[in-house]
Amino acid sequence: MNKLWLLGLICISTALHASCGDLDIKVINNSSHNCTFKNKMVYFGVLPLSSVPAIIPAHASSPVFSASQDNTGVGVMLIYTCDNEIVKFYSYQEYCGYLSGAGTVGGQPQDSTTLNLDYETKMGSSLAGRAGQIIWRIS
Repeated sequence: MNKLWLLGLICISTALHASCGDLDIKVINNSSHNCTFKNKMVYFGVLPLSSVPAIIPAHASSPVFSASQDNTGVGVMLIYTCDNEIVKFYSYQEYCGYLSGAGTVGGQPQDSTTLNLDYETKMGSSLAGRAGQIIWRIS
């Protein structure tokens, strides 16, 4: 009986303290161009400038960096210059919390260039304490 009570308490505590309010972002540069950070626009949420990779070399990946939600969610546009090409991509996560459930994660490439942008996402989970994820690929 005590074990069951303790397990229930742990589950409730985990659910109350778990955060899916972060959006983990990773950029994989499969192109032959070195990409240099140019600018960011935060529409909602918080993305510290210090966390954004300054350079993503050709055929390399950025480390994972995170944006945190506000009372709306996360919405950030990143702008990189890849040699003579400018790539812009918008990443978002709707509000995610224990009562609201997992927020939808998505992305939108902005402006067409000769470089291709695609992405894959994974929704966060409040119960599992997992952040949402988006992985961008430049090719």
